[in-house]
Amino acid sequence: MRTIRLIAVVTAVLAGGCTELPTVRHMEQKTFGEGQVALVRFDVQFPAYYSGFGEQTRRVVTNQSEWEAAWRQLWHNVRPIPDAPPVDFDREIVLLAAMGSRGTGGYTIHVEDAAVNGDHVTVRVIETSPGRGCGTTQAVTAPADVVKLTRTPLPIRFETVRSVHDCG
Repeated sequence: MRTIRLIAVVTAVLAGGCTELPTVRHMEQKTFGEGQVALVRFDVQFPAYYSGFGEQTRRVVTNQSEWEAAWRQLWHNVRPIPDAPPVDFDREIVLLAAMGSRGTGGYTIHVEDAAVNGDHVTVRVIETSPGRGCGTTQAVTAPADVVKLTRTPLPIRFETVRSVHDCG
């Protein structure tokens, strides 16, 4: 029985190929450089690899009803849908970035950092694709990531950086 369980775990890990397994990030604050803006990660598994966002999406969520709708779409393919974490929309906003539907696994998205850049806030999003030779799950995925940001009167602009993970 123990051997069967070990084989199942090894098979699951190998099936993921270069795909990183989602991890729980505990309310980590991240800042960077001049004009830095603190991003706060939710105490929930992100990025979500099987979101309901079939199209590439960048969204600034500014109120509770938008947040509830976005949360339902984030977890559209998961049952039961976890409870949405609380957000104080008087003081915070939510930034959502989704890659859209991908034909295989191995794709990731990460809201990396944010900074005041003159008359706006630039939010850097990293989209990573699997390179040649990467073993990937053959399941359709739709990676998404969300963070909180202190409410600002400045407009938010998303900057996307695309990279390819080289599996060798």
